Amino acid sequence: MLLSIVVTAYESKETINKCLDSILSCKDDRFEVLVIDDCSSEPIKDEVCSYKDSRVRYFYNEKNIGPGPSRNVGLYNATGDFVTFVDDDDSYLEGAVSTIISEIDRFNFDILVFDYQVKYEDVTEEKAWCPSEEGILRDFLSDKLVSTVWNKVYKLSVLSENNIIFPSCHSEDSLFNFRFLLASRNYRNIRKSLYLFDKSGDSITKSVYSSRSFVQVSGVIDEMYCLAGGCSAQPSDIREYLDLRKFLFLFKDPVLRLYRDWKDKRLDPEVLNFFEKKIKKMSFNEGLLLKSGMLSFRDWMSVKVFRLSPRAVFLIMRAMAVR
Repeated sequence: MLLSIVVTAYESKETINKCLDSILSCKDDRFEVLVIDDCSSEPIKDEVCSYKDSRVRYFYNEKNIGPGPSRNVGLYNATGDFVTFVDDDDSYLEGAVSTIISEIDRFNFDILVFDYQVKYEDVTEEKAWCPSEEGILRDFLSDKLVSTVWNKVYKLSVLSENNIIFPSCHSEDSLFNFRFLLASRNYRNIRKSLYLFDKSGDSITKSVYSSRSFVQVSGVIDEMYCLAGGCSAQPSDIREYLDLRKFLFLFKDPVLRLYRDWKDKRLDPEVLNFFEKKIKKMSFNEGLLLKSGMLSFRDWMSVKVFRLSPRAVFLIMRAMAVR
């Protein structure tokens, strides 16, 4: 088997057929689809089995274990040389699976990265990664390369040889990708959109930001520091890039999410107070990041202003029409 496609599903009776249709439109028989139903109240076994396609296998979790561990169920049962992941409310664009298989046939790589589209309520945007001179690991840490796993294809032998699996926490994709990039040797990037990330409906990304999210992401970044410290092959400046990631994911991203909740009049004051206290105590080495050119002056100023007045930052963001 050449390629394993792991589809994680939860309460997806309305979306699973569109997702599977986009995958199974490819007639190549060198791939398999593993559907992991994470203890849905209405299992989708009938929908999956209705395809009567030998390439498709269905698994049902007797307990709800979350997206990361559900993907691990797929990894444990995958038989392909390569593996990739699809979320149940998303889909592939036309010809995506054939393109992935063609790339595997023609090129040698540990990880393949492809472009994708993001569908909002009123518009669809193209998203691409343009590799920089800093390299794929640094691009990942600086968030130039997104942390998601569904726009990437992984060599399964690299995963198994290094015992790389998904943790059961928020930001599980980040830690999974970081471990893989530390262990991988080469990559391939294709400038073609293959995946449709659907943000038009209700999703976890629209949920209210919580202090639990901050704590979990903080724990993931701490683990990244530990992993980098124990890796002899790490780039010499990886700590600076980890400091940048710490700033992006423990300040910039939470501020954007808190601003969204504030704008929608659903901001939890206790969460904001918790975040304020954390930011006042936390050092991001933002001055060093600014001096090195990794941090913009605007982002540097946002930390200073936020520590004085979060509301001032939100008002500025509204004036700038931040999405």
